[in-house]
Amino acid sequence: VWLNSETELKYPVVFDEDKREVFLTGEAYFEVTKDVTRPFVVITPQTQTTVLGTSFNVMAYQGEVQTEVTLVEGAVKVKAGKRECQIIPGQQVTVDNGSLEMAQQQINVSFYTSWKDGLFDFDNMALSDLCVKLSRWYDVNFFFRNQAAAEKRFTGAIKRSRSLQFMLDFVQKTSGVRFEMKGKTVMVYNN
Repeated sequence: VWLNSETELKYPVVFDEDKREVFLTGEAYFEVTKDVTRPFVVITPQTQTTVLGTSFNVMAYQGEVQTEVTLVEGAVKVKAGKRECQIIPGQQVTVDNGSLEMAQQQINVSFYTSWKDGLFDFDNMALSDLCVKLSRWYDVNFFFRNQAAAEKRFTGAIKRSRSLQFMLDFVQKTSGVRFEMKGKTVMVYNN
């Protein structure tokens, strides 16, 4: 298991004889050893993901509008309320955290799993969404001075080991925005 920033994983000292259950808030990447007699189950506030042996990512941060389950290899079954679906490698299921509506789509898994390899990898992501990720990683708060800045799109890959200032400079040069930092607050302006 790889845990992303602001993530909590709860698990028993010893798993039950008939299942391996863990409880997740935040984001984690799992590589699970196959055991047909004891399925592995990831429980989040809105979803339950069951696997026998596979590699997958679950993003279930508190306060987010959706939970995402991204499959790298194997197969998983995702349940939310009374809804259930199974996905194959290269697919993602998103669950609306309010209505529990599910949507299944084909995606580029690297955009959703690169964090475990020490990268921020973004493809045409809204700057407002990018700043949510940066906020978690660098423990700062972003405030947009206008909606135009929040809607700017960003594409790129940067090592997560880089400093916040390096990241802000990089985004500033490529996205047409300006940042002002005071303590743990970062103001974002449209250029």
